[in-house]
Amino acid sequence: MKSKIFMILILLVAVFVAGCAVPTEPQQVDDVQEDVVEEVPVVEMVSESSDSTLNLESLKFSLEKIYPQKDIAWLQNGSYLEANFRRLIVIDSENILGEEWSGDLHFVDTLTLDKLFLPLLKEKFGSDMEFKNYKQNGLTIDQTVIEKTFEVDEGFVQEHQFLNFEFDKEDNHKGSFIDPLVIYKISCTPEYTVYLRPTRAELITPSSVANREEAYQRWESHMVKVRKEMLDKANEVLKVCPSQGEFVESFTNTKTLSYYYPAHLEFFWDFETAVDTALVEQAVENDGSTIKGKKMLRKVDLTFTNKEPYNLAKKFLVTITTVADDGTKSTFVDGKRVEVNNELFKSGEVISQSFPSTVKPNFEKYLDVTVKFFDDNYYNAPIDVKTFRVDVNGTVS
Repeated sequence: MKSKIFMILILLVAVFVAGCAVPTEPQQVDDVQEDVVEEVPVVEMVSESSDSTLNLESLKFSLEKIYPQKDIAWLQNGSYLEANFRRLIVIDSENILGEEWSGDLHFVDTLTLDKLFLPLLKEKFGSDMEFKNYKQNGLTIDQTVIEKTFEVDEGFVQEHQFLNFEFDKEDNHKGSFIDPLVIYKISCTPEYTVYLRPTRAELITPSSVANREEAYQRWESHMVKVRKEMLDKANEVLKVCPSQGEFVESFTNTKTLSYYYPAHLEFFWDFETAVDTALVEQAVENDGSTIKGKKMLRKVDLTFTNKEPYNLAKKFLVTITTVADDGTKSTFVDGKRVEVNNELFKSGEVISQSFPSTVKPNFEKYLDVTVKFFDDNYYNAPIDVKTFRVDVNGTVS
């Protein structure tokens, strides 16, 4: 009887305890993962976690195991200049906006590249000789963009090449108009893209003369060696990158451009000639007697502005010709030297100079005046030509 009562009491206590216990709330899965992440090294975190984002500090820590800190640039909020001198560049796609960033062209000498122009037709030139000189001495530039995607053990890498090979009229390879650009792109996370760049020295190829076909074959042969090293590095980077982006399909695109310095001066140089004053007086005969109803041009004051981002070197000349209202033509100034400091007309510089003349063209109502500004080495290729009209009061229009 006592044993039965004891068993009943035990059952009652068990029921009471079960009824009074507060159930434990399940722990958030995210909380558990977050705690684990703090304990696991970065590389292990990337390989084990399904999260597609990566903390910037963790990324820095990992990449600096692959490349020394001095070789890495972090492009955020306009800090773009240092990228020109680094081998590994991390681009923060969410904070890379701004005029300072121009994508792949950020690494290109665009100032020099802007000198190139499409091949010119004969009709563009003032004489057959000018066109002949252009064809004889000008350069043809193959501007080539090559995109290739390579698969390595840890993912995919996109190779970008931007080439500007020079060729003469005989199709001989003369070098590169600007340094070749080669970039290996890794889509590390939705936020970050990693660029790997060979050094300039690594991209130098032998300089022996070759034709167009040989030049490209030699370049690709050289790229095989460069590519192997860069893809090995890219594979190491991919070990710490948790996601992959989409890559464009492989392609090659080439357009033919041209460069010839005199043509650049004549047709594309941004230069301005302005007339400050034109001194008009009463026309007189050689004996000093007045010519009734006629005026004459005695002097022209001009201002020249070099608006290009480049300096103009060497010596410069000005020729001024006139046509009177009766059709009479005169050479007012013939090849007068323009005074510049140290034979250098700097970018943005403004030079003013007076041009008097012993030839004083007469006119009745107006005189058309044409000013040609020349580089002394290329007299037949004026940098700027300005035509204006002067009336009897010296008003310029």
